[in-house]
Amino acid sequence: MSQDFGREAKRFTYGLAYGKTVSVEEKDIDKYGRTVATVYLPDGTSLNDELVKNGYAWQYKQYSDSARLAALEQSARSERLGLWQMGNPEPPWTYRHERERSRHYRSSGYRYRSHRVYRHTRRGRHRGRVK
Repeated sequence: MSQDFGREAKRFTYGLAYGKTVSVEEKDIDKYGRTVATVYLPDGTSLNDELVKNGYAWQYKQYSDSARLAALEQSARSERLGLWQMGNPEPPWTYRHERERSRHYRSSGYRYRSHRVYRHTRRGRHRGRVK
């Protein structure tokens, strides 16, 4: 977990849910085939709410229009909890997009240099600009 506060969020989640039986209320399936859900702890508390309230998660507005989650996120932001301690935290959807783009170009032999993309040759030289 290399995204900012990823390890801390994992530890926080571990502390709340490890070894416990949780309930999962499926809401949707995202474009990557992952389940979008609300996870409930044995006492009925929403793990999603706890993560957002303590600044370890963002409300993903594409899948959630919950006013409650929006208020919890705003409260965590104003109190500078968790990832909101940082000046300008990077949203996970931006982080994933950048990683995917980087992985794609590395595997295809393309390299970024400044704002231009170049084709990487076997000799290690950049020959011509890719348009």
